[in-house]
Amino acid sequence: MVSTEPTNKADAKPSSRAQTLFWALISAAVLIYFVGLAVLTWSDYKRATTRAEVELEHFAELYEQAVDASLSVANVRMWGLIDELSTARLSMSRW
Repeated sequence: MVSTEPTNKADAKPSSRAQTLFWALISAAVLIYFVGLAVLTWSDYKRATTRAEVELEHFAELYEQAVDASLSVANVRMWGLIDELSTARLSMSRW
C-alpha cells in the first residue's frame, strides 16, 4: 500500500517563496476581479444613461409633436370663430 504521508517533514513544509507566489497570485486574481467588476459597473452605467437620453429625446419629440398638433387645432378653431364673428349680426339687444 502506498502512503500519502510525506516521509520527511521538511519536504512537506512549503517554502516562503512558494507561499509568497501563492499569495501574489491570489491577490492578483482578487484585484483583477474587482477591477473587472468596476469596469463592468461603469460600462453598464454609461449604457443606461445613453439609453435614457435616447428615450428622453424620443419622448420630447413626441411631446413637441403633440403640442404642435394641439396648437394647430386651436389655431383652426380660432380662425373659425373669427370667421363666424365677422359674419354674425351685431345687435345691442343682448347687452
